[in-house]
Amino acid sequence: MDLAFSEMAARSEISPARWRKPFLIWMDGIEAGWAIPLLLIGFIAVWLAFLMIAYQGGDLHSDVLETWTLGRSLEWGYSKHPPLMGWVARAWTSVFPLTNWSFQLMALVNSALALWCVDLISRRFVKGDKRVIVLLLLMMLPIYQLHAQRFNANAVLLATWPLATYCFLRSFETREIRWAIAAGATAALAMLGKYYSVFLIGSFVVAAICHPQRRAYFVSWAPWVSATVMFIALVPHLHWLVVNGAPPFAYALAQHTGKALAPSVIEAFLFILGVAMILATPALTWVLMAQNRLEKISQDFRAMNPGLLLLFLVSVGTIVFPAITAIGLGADMPPIWALQGLFLFVILIVCGASYPVPRFYSVNLAVLVMGMAVVAVVVAAPLHAYYRNFHPLHEGRNFYQQAVAELTRRWHEQSDAALAAVGGDEGLAFATAFYSPDHPVFDERLVAPHSEALPRHATFERGWAALCYDGDTGCIASMEGLAARDARFFKAEFVIQSTLFGQPGVSQRFTVLMVPSFDADKTTPPPASPAPTIPAPGTAEAVPEGAAVLVRQDVRQDEATCCAPSPSPDTAESRSEFVLPPVTSANGRDGNRARHAAPVMADQLNWPDRAATSASRDGFARWPMPQPSCTSRGSGVGCPPASRANASIGGRGSGARPTFSICGDGSGLSDRLGSGRTGQSVKQPLQVRLRRRFCAMAADFDAGVRRSQENFAVTVGAARERVDHQLQLWHRDSTPDPQRRGI
Repeated sequence: MDLAFSEMAARSEISPARWRKPFLIWMDGIEAGWAIPLLLIGFIAVWLAFLMIAYQGGDLHSDVLETWTLGRSLEWGYSKHPPLMGWVARAWTSVFPLTNWSFQLMALVNSALALWCVDLISRRFVKGDKRVIVLLLLMMLPIYQLHAQRFNANAVLLATWPLATYCFLRSFETREIRWAIAAGATAALAMLGKYYSVFLIGSFVVAAICHPQRRAYFVSWAPWVSATVMFIALVPHLHWLVVNGAPPFAYALAQHTGKALAPSVIEAFLFILGVAMILATPALTWVLMAQNRLEKISQDFRAMNPGLLLLFLVSVGTIVFPAITAIGLGADMPPIWALQGLFLFVILIVCGASYPVPRFYSVNLAVLVMGMAVVAVVVAAPLHAYYRNFHPLHEGRNFYQQAVAELTRRWHEQSDAALAAVGGDEGLAFATAFYSPDHPVFDERLVAPHSEALPRHATFERGWAALCYDGDTGCIASMEGLAARDARFFKAEFVIQSTLFGQPGVSQRFTVLMVPSFDADKTTPPPASPAPTIPAPGTAEAVPEGAAVLVRQDVRQDEATCCAPSPSPDTAESRSEFVLPPVTSANGRDGNRARHAAPVMADQLNWPDRAATSASRDGFARWPMPQPSCTSRGSGVGCPPASRANASIGGRGSGARPTFSICGDGSGLSDRLGSGRTGQSVKQPLQVRLRRRFCAMAADFDAGVRRSQENFAVTVGAARERVDHQLQLWHRDSTPDPQRRGI
């Protein structure tokens, strides 16, 4: 078979078929500079068409909606992840509209940028056809199409990892200051995408130490400049972590650690096996292209380019370090977390080969990849859309827009004010914040099961609404208990049915609870319940293609409760619906996360009412200017400077910092920190001992920070007294003698 393919390749080189000539012309333009951009533009266009067709009856994934929700408030960190994904969504939607195709385009542009960065690395070692072969092999994987469309903390690393790797490679090779600065800045950017990037940074360090040219690199300024720039770039985020108690770390350790040793070893094995299985497709394709030339693989490895050797060491670290961490911390480590680093192995496979690849195989690979894309658009996408019309996506994405539209309509039947806050099911709450014309705030305090911890005195003067799936009894019960605290609330049920080109699909029942604003003059009773109806076949054409329709609604109004809610203390926190419990609370972790999910800051704002007009809902500029207020503790922006300063210093004392959830979860870890940790039994599991050690370090660090804050407060107070005394002396000396007063 090898001989037959070789003869076909030889004949094709001499007299290529007519259909091959456009591909040959395209490959001739690789070094001319236009072939790779054309490939990436075509990649975006084809797969955007696939996503728009395949998800004709479905909306954006809840991860994407969460990313947009976080980006509504530009901060240096969020409750679960670093801030980069929110920043990207904020920047994108400042230009593009809030639509499904807009975010699908954003995901594919991110993938194209990632592939372009991969090509920057490839062109350091190869030219011509091999550059495009690297990209085509990566395009065979679903990473840059299906995985990328769920734009979250994992997808944002698709571009940042190859960019950071390219800058580190250039810094190691040239040891120039400009590339050292770029390496540090891009490494920090990767860390701001997801903390998983620590494995990439660690791989950089280990690769530089193990490389034969390590002496020349470490005696130069390059590594130290890179480390300094990276630290400086991360200082604002590190400060945010210290001030807020590192909620992303607490979330990761609480949600993804705690396994015993045996399951951890299995997790690490499955992680490596999963990565190998994903790489099997490009590896097998390359074997078919290389054929008997694979006999040179050992010779090529020994003669590997120093830059490729550096990438080889980095690639090994990106697989070994996560596996070791999974065993050491008893942590989850799904293979999907490593997808952004697989480009390293493809580069090594193609660029490490010393032999050229005949054009015959390059053209065949291009035809195969492009043919797969066309079949996906023409065949797979319509079939997927048709199938999902009867078997909806498990996230409920088939019903997001229509369920949100019905919720918004019912809200405005009860109140003239715009819907201000939304809760209930987390995915539905994200969808309401995105798809509703009012764009309400996603308030995590109203999301089940976080609503169970909402203080009794918390009020929402501008009202709120919650949307739950009818089968989610926990969500409904939690929202009913929360709504019952108010004097008047409304509950309703309705059914949404999906349709695709007039073809009715599956139905889903929803439950909505609404607590209108406290302005009784703007509250009207709901309309009478219409009889349950099912759309007739003849009216199906009136429904937008691929949309879900309201097929039945059963509305009922709960009578006002016998008693009004008990009055709460007259503070700004109790009056504002967006102000969360103060961070001095030991149980403030949930409130802390909610504060970073909402587009306002705690302890300072009382939002005025706003008209529900289209002018107030145009993207991120939909919030009015807040009116400053002063709390009873003097912590608001409307307070006098002296009161604010005293409140700020007073809040730095003991108890002003939230604790890690893994160290204060009732397991007793936080009770044996400090000197007591030396008596721990060595027979305990490794992850428990590491967890205790982490908690001990956190406690020592926290105590040191508190001492520093107390010393700072004392120093500031003494400095103020000295300044006041000097001002009084100056005033006395500048006053005429008859008017002087003793000091």
